[in-house]
Amino acid sequence: MKYLFLLVFTSVFINCDAQVVITNGLIKAKIETHTENGGVASAINTVDVNFYLKDSLSKVVENLSLMKSVRILDERKGIKTVLIEKPDGGKTGFTFTFADKALEKRIKDSLSNASRQIAEQEGSGKVILKMGESSVKNILYLDESKTVNNFSCKKAVVTTVDSEGQESEIAVWYINDYTFSAAFIEANAMLSFKGFNGLPVYYETVKSISYGGNEISIIRVYQILEIKKNLKIETKEFDIPEGYVIKTYAEWIKGNPSGLLK
Repeated sequence: MKYLFLLVFTSVFINCDAQVVITNGLIKAKIETHTENGGVASAINTVDVNFYLKDSLSKVVENLSLMKSVRILDERKGIKTVLIEKPDGGKTGFTFTFADKALEKRIKDSLSNASRQIAEQEGSGKVILKMGESSVKNILYLDESKTVNNFSCKKAVVTTVDSEGQESEIAVWYINDYTFSAAFIEANAMLSFKGFNGLPVYYETVKSISYGGNEISIIRVYQILEIKKNLKIETKEFDIPEGYVIKTYAEWIKGNPSGLLK
């Protein structure tokens, strides 16, 4: 029994020691979205996502089709700042604290809806699908491996349930080499699933809807392209650029009652 305990303890210790927590560096990622209608695929919409990290600071930059979104996280001060650059050139933003969990959820939902809007052209109009967050039902780790984007990955299958009760199985290729702070992962949903042991490098999600008597599938591909750990990032990278009018969320929402895309 003594030797069994020692073996288990040693295995856990080695596994934990091998996983590096990245606190300084740059992660380059990409999100691709397209729809399929009757087997015919639409053009792919690509969003490049860059994650910058320096000690307790992090920043996420997303260039969306309808706006540019920047999220700055200061773990030491417990403050998050969201910056939005609109199509008309307007620059606005708001701050809130980690303590306001209810507000944080509303903001995350709003950001999720804004970044996940998918338009299917129908004449001169558009059909907009807003995909909410899903919850994790089960995670199954498999003994399969392959190289993805130059990463040596293992495979897992994550079962999720969306807000409408639709269940999906997602094949996730992941690595165990790196991880991030809990606050950083919580603020950046695409980097992990709740309770997931590892860093997802590649996975696809599929959402099906009915429109005009047709079944439309929305396919979204998430992938990490490159991790530059220990890259020197200047503190000024996390400063708020000139031209932005920053308010509290309560003040900001009064002028933007329709949300981020107004």
